[in-house]
Amino acid sequence: MRKLRAILMRLFGFLHARRGEDDFAAELEFHVAMHTEDGIRSGLSLEEARRQALIRLGGAEQARQAYRDRRTLPWLESLLRDLQYSMRKLAKHRGATAVAVLSIGLGIGANATIFSMVSRFVLRPAPVGDPSALLGLHIGEGGMPFSWPIYNDFRAQEKSFSGVAGYYPLLSASLGGNGEPERVWGQAVTANFFDVIELRMMRGRSFFSSEENEPVIVLGARLWQRRFNSDPAIVGKTVTLSGHLFTVVGVAPVAFHSVDQLYDAQFWVPLGDAGQLAPNFPSQSDRINYWLFTVARLRPGVTRTQAAAELEVLAKGLALTAPEASDGVSVVSKDRTSFTFEQAGTLPSGVQRMAALFLTALSVVVLLVLAIACANVANCSLLRPSSASARWLCAWPWEPRAAGCSGKCSWRAWCSDWAAASWVCFCLYGPRGRSPLFNCPYRFLSTLPLRWIGAYCSTHLS
Repeated sequence: MRKLRAILMRLFGFLHARRGEDDFAAELEFHVAMHTEDGIRSGLSLEEARRQALIRLGGAEQARQAYRDRRTLPWLESLLRDLQYSMRKLAKHRGATAVAVLSIGLGIGANATIFSMVSRFVLRPAPVGDPSALLGLHIGEGGMPFSWPIYNDFRAQEKSFSGVAGYYPLLSASLGGNGEPERVWGQAVTANFFDVIELRMMRGRSFFSSEENEPVIVLGARLWQRRFNSDPAIVGKTVTLSGHLFTVVGVAPVAFHSVDQLYDAQFWVPLGDAGQLAPNFPSQSDRINYWLFTVARLRPGVTRTQAAAELEVLAKGLALTAPEASDGVSVVSKDRTSFTFEQAGTLPSGVQRMAALFLTALSVVVLLVLAIACANVANCSLLRPSSASARWLCAWPWEPRAAGCSGKCSWRAWCSDWAAASWVCFCLYGPRGRSPLFNCPYRFLSTLPLRWIGAYCSTHLS
């Protein structure tokens, strides 16, 4: 309690420092006057008596400093004085300040962007109902998807899951109707897909089990907002995909793009009707054509250990009963005699290693760019002339040259800056629809932060 009271008194003294200084100055002068009178009575002159009084008190300034240390927060006062001094220096050299703030700010922003991408695509689960119970299933350790016959056999025999669904991750289509035709990316899913992942539609509903082969579609929220102007009556209307009419039955939430965070799907259609959009759609009768990504939701009360045990038994049973390929080898054999799973939304082990390697390399690059930004700030400080009245060295090409400046460095710097500025404008405001990089089904390639990273790197490496 005493410490808290002391802290509150110090804080009060810090907030009312001027008033405390005036009171202390008056009290100090009173004591100096009293000691001076005592000295005069002892036979000293006025000047000598005052000097002896100050010596006895330890010096006026020393006494004031001791008072501040006991009655205020000296470390906070020192910090504020340092900040005031820094602000004055920064305001005095505005050009160097702008370059330093912009360089360091963009460097930190690039690093924060990369770390947020790592969190978004590697660490964070999919935005679905109870993500811990939703598993992604694969064949073997390499993360191989299912074939359609294996999916049907697995679904018919499993007991640990309340639902099993499949999806084809990348389906390209041309969206017609209002405005110019536009290429969009979507996914073909089984009719129970949204029920298994427990995703509630923002508008409308998900697919019925009877709509496995029907021309119906669920739109992504961004496509609905951008292309259809957030039409509240979109449910029940028809849209044209690759020359075929599809009836809109629902609109997915804004946060949902795919179960796999890697993809940026804008629509979903039933698997049975996906052949209209993709003439080369994978065959559903070929047992060795592995194309169907599978998710499953654990039954209440079933643990992952129990599910893994059942998957092992199912894999062995399928390996024994599966027909053989043309070379006489069972299609579920050797390295494919096991089913593996991980939490849905995380990348498969093989893909995750590649993505982690890519993001690690990108993190190293932006850390190097941050180091370059710090070097740029240091160079700005070194290039500034020592004379306070001189202009920044080679700051403007048309201004008089400073001592030691050849003039070529000024024009070279300005040419590189204009080239970098042009590339920045292209990166930030380039046409998204016409560029194959920006119209991409992969979220980490189509996101706006990468534009900023490209603009930043081009600026600092120029």
